Amino acid sequence: MTMKKILVIAFVVITGFIQSQVKKKTQITQNPKTEKKWVNPVKLTKEERSRPYMDEVLKTKDSLTPQEAERRRKNIAIGNPFAKYGVYPKIATLSKGKYLEFHDTDSIVVIGSVRYNTKRGNIIEVREVDLSDPDAQPIGDTHGRWMSPDPLSEEFSSWSPYHYAYNNPINAIDPDGRESKWIPTIEFDKNKSGQLTGGHLALQMEKGDTAETLAKTLNIDQKQADKLFAGMQKSGETSIDVPESIAAPINAAITDAIMNSGDYNGSWLSDKNYNCFACAFRNASGEGLKDDHFSYELSPTEFQSFLKAGFDKADKKIFGKTVITFNGNGKDSEEGLNHAATYLGTSKNGTEYTFSKNGLFVNPKIEQTSALKKQYGQSVGYWNKTKTK
Repeated sequence: MTMKKILVIAFVVITGFIQSQVKKKTQITQNPKTEKKWVNPVKLTKEERSRPYMDEVLKTKDSLTPQEAERRRKNIAIGNPFAKYGVYPKIATLSKGKYLEFHDTDSIVVIGSVRYNTKRGNIIEVREVDLSDPDAQPIGDTHGRWMSPDPLSEEFSSWSPYHYAYNNPINAIDPDGRESKWIPTIEFDKNKSGQLTGGHLALQMEKGDTAETLAKTLNIDQKQADKLFAGMQKSGETSIDVPESIAAPINAAITDAIMNSGDYNGSWLSDKNYNCFACAFRNASGEGLKDDHFSYELSPTEFQSFLKAGFDKADKKIFGKTVITFNGNGKDSEEGLNHAATYLGTSKNGTEYTFSKNGLFVNPKIEQTSALKKQYGQSVGYWNKTKTK
């Protein structure tokens, strides 16, 4: 009987203790102590406290004066490149402004062997560099710095954010890193055995390009552009073959230059070739030079007469069809007519491309209009074939 009483008493005591602990824990959970947010007690006016990034400075427990608080605030604010637009994003700092953590505002920077004062805009020192010793080369102050990630990288997640011009800097350029339009390029054709069989005209996609920009570049309907673009995405490629309906004469010329390279070696002993006027005229007419075995020439006078008889001044440039003429005397006359090429589109940054044959025994290739103007004359004309009624 005594043992039974002892067990009952022990059970009651243990049960009471457990219940008291549960009740205490519940009270703590229901009424948690809220820790008061620390705000530095430095005396500031209401306007000073409302300045951008001052709230970040006031998180510190250091003893501050109003002047020190403002100095730290400026150290943080200097890392905001969007302030001139009225935008103040949160900036992560380790010292809450105690130290300057952004150094792109240095007044003196090292560029190669030169020390340059960015505020005064002058060179203050030119160092002598021993080029034979690779370990003695000066390290520039701005090497390895990144202002921000590529803002368009998420749109092209399959490509490394460090690539340039889709790893094709020979045929494509990216002068400003922005979106641009399709760039014409020449691609090689091979058979199943890997043997070279010719080449064709293609368009290399650049950042921001869509089926809509493709339709505009090739002057085709949106349905056809959608189909071409979808096929490119499905194959995992970044370029599109220009349809034969547009590029057949150009593709034939490219293939002949590849497969019969001996005719383009600059020797007068080679078979008769064709010149720029014949190339541009036949491309615009859609006839090509294959039936003439790529041996067809037009004099400037003959070419001019063909233009007057079957072409009009272009009010719209058409990919693969518009003829571009280059005149050296600034007048639209046969005496000053030096060259002709075929229009191949304009990129977003204004670079205009052509298909050009710069000489009788020279391979046809893609050229920028600006380069041709320097070589053949600044006066440029654009011609489209007259539409038959």
